[in-house]
Amino acid sequence: MKCYSWNSDGELFTTVAGVSAEESVLISPYGRTKAVAKGALHLRTVQDERGVLPLSDFPHTGLQQPRVLSQRAWDLLGSSLEQYGDVVGSMIEGVKEEYFVWFPNVVIDCLDDERTQFIESLSAYRRLLKPVFLKAAIESFPVFVVKGFENQDVWVHEDFRQTIMSSGLLGSEFRLTARCI
Repeated sequence: MKCYSWNSDGELFTTVAGVSAEESVLISPYGRTKAVAKGALHLRTVQDERGVLPLSDFPHTGLQQPRVLSQRAWDLLGSSLEQYGDVVGSMIEGVKEEYFVWFPNVVIDCLDDERTQFIESLSAYRRLLKPVFLKAAIESFPVFVVKGFENQDVWVHEDFRQTIMSSGLLGSEFRLTARCI
């Protein structure tokens, strides 16, 4: 079994950022507050030598979570993602298409702490460098976050990754840094 960290590509596409004053708040099952509202997302236009970068199907927010998905992406993945998180429809200022903001809420205690490699800082902040997941804990959850690392990566199984990769949707990035035992 392979698990990938699922990220939005903020280098090749325009990003979205911020929420407006009319924000609404969602509370996740593990206590994080999430603020989003219709019309609350704003384009942060990115330009390089090729010109203004396009808006992808998975606009980058500058954070690991939540995931922002285009209507096309939601049509493909929404029925799966609704089982594993909270969703709010949202508009991006200046864009006609509706976007969806998805907050993962499946938190799994699945690390083999002895085999996992961490990055630790002086501020006691730990980040997963090379996680080792317990296969039995994650095999029923194709999309999840790791207990104790809820504000970090969203992890997906190979089948979920393949669905996105073969769909023609733009803006997802997957890293194979985890092992499953």
